[in-house]
Amino acid sequence: TVPGIYNYYCVAHYRDGMLGSFSATTADVKSITPNTISLSSYPNPSVKNVSFHFVLPEASNVKMKLYDIQGKLVSDVMDEYRSSGENEVSVNNLNLASGTYICKFESGVYHITHEFVVVKNK
Repeated sequence: TVPGIYNYYCVAHYRDGMLGSFSATTADVKSITPNTISLSSYPNPSVKNVSFHFVLPEASNVKMKLYDIQGKLVSDVMDEYRSSGENEVSVNNLNLASGTYICKFESGVYHITHEFVVVKNK
């Protein structure tokens, strides 16, 4: 929803250096459809911090929790009231081991999950 240059990484091939970028102009940006939510994270994979960007169609209480790939709760990220539109929360993942994690997002009747990868440098 925001014009700019965006970088992305191939999660399955990040060690091989597969990455790219694209540019979105004002003409490319579409308005948010009411009654939908979106959730994304960057960078993905991440080393120190991961930021979750989400868009809410209306103001509501938001709950976010992180789980490891086995489904074990790792962290309660948030449980707070957020305004409609674009929102963001940053999470320090220095205490997380390398691997795939799942972010569970709840806001009113909306529920969504999002996978992200943590990579530790050796």
